[in-house]
Amino acid sequence: AHSLGAPSDYYFLFLEFFPIFSDAAGIFLFIYFFIFFLPIVWER
Repeated sequence: AHSLGAPSDYYFLFLEFFPIFSDAAGIFLFIYFFIFFLPIVWER
């Protein structure tokens, strides 16, 4: 059958039913990723 545990399935449902929130979350995750990993890369 269909695997309900696939993250991509939840992501597509997220984009379909919560487009505005998903865009905001995507921007937030991008900023968090940038802030969190930039110091790690900068130290090297």
